Amino acid sequence: AVGKRYGNPYISVIQKCEVPGNPLVSVVMTAYNAADYIADAIESVLIQNYRNFELIVVDDGSTDNTADIVKRFENEPIRYFFKENGGVASARNFGLQKSGGPFIVMLDSDDMMTPDYIARHLQGFEQHPEADMVYCDDLLIDEHDKPIRVISRPEYANNTAFISDIFRCGFPVVHFKTCIRRTVFDKIGLYDEELIVGEDYEMIRRFAKQELKMVHLPAPLYLRRIVTSSLSRSFTAAKAKSHFTVVDRISKTFAPEELFPDIQWNALPAEEKSILEKCRKAFVYIGIGEQYISSNAPDYSAAAFDLACEQLEDCCKIEPANQQVRNLREKCLAIRAKHSSSGSRGVYQTV
Repeated sequence: AVGKRYGNPYISVIQKCEVPGNPLVSVVMTAYNAADYIADAIESVLIQNYRNFELIVVDDGSTDNTADIVKRFENEPIRYFFKENGGVASARNFGLQKSGGPFIVMLDSDDMMTPDYIARHLQGFEQHPEADMVYCDDLLIDEHDKPIRVISRPEYANNTAFISDIFRCGFPVVHFKTCIRRTVFDKIGLYDEELIVGEDYEMIRRFAKQELKMVHLPAPLYLRRIVTSSLSRSFTAAKAKSHFTVVDRISKTFAPEELFPDIQWNALPAEEKSILEKCRKAFVYIGIGEQYISSNAPDYSAAAFDLACEQLEDCCKIEPANQQVRNLREKCLAIRAKHSSSGSRGVYQTV
């Protein structure tokens, strides 16, 4: 989709695209020991058929030859910055502060974009001037650039359906790194630098809380690389804590009417409403935990079951005689004990 290498004759036949106003687009790429794939990521930006862009590369303390690879691209619209390692959220905030365009694209250093990525997203904004973010579908690729499958992102008719999905699924069904108006960051702030993972998920939480607008571009324009050894795809207890901190924030940010819109909450008495809300949250956490069991991620599944048990414990306090709730709590504790492993780690399978 993006050509073999930068300079391939194929590149010259890509039809150039112009957009009214010719706005500057800032592509922010964070990198940590990214020598294996960063050249491909950079090249996918340099061959864009929309030409008014800047590429901000933030090297987050790499100890390999990432810097040498970036510096090979002389006389290109690339601004390279090296900073001490502080995590991806810190690096993205640094890149945002160095960027100058009214539109922001986040590109991971092992991923790529199609040559018409920027143009298609800007056209989406032109067609939907009310949009704060335009998001596309993903094409999963392997270590050798071979396609695995397409992830078609859902479209949402309203914000409530979106909120329900981001909580129920336990991950950002719409990633916060496609094409975003800079004004969004003025409204919701920068990335939470205390999170070692889940920073995109946390931004989507704030995006939904502010009821900002997004538009789906139904095309696989973002090439997301699946590498089993990738740091971002390894499960650890620390990452589980960070990720489920965000899940817990989502559960506390939104009302039960938003999290579970299929229930007629107004018709329920207060005590029944409280126990039903907690039970429904527990079922969501159990479902997420079971998904991580199948992915061989015991620390993540344990964190999910911990949240489920907390909700069920509260239910037992509200209705001590409710045997169904007590049985579910005991089942949840048993599953957690069976599949948790302190200090263990697993590796993402392709999802």
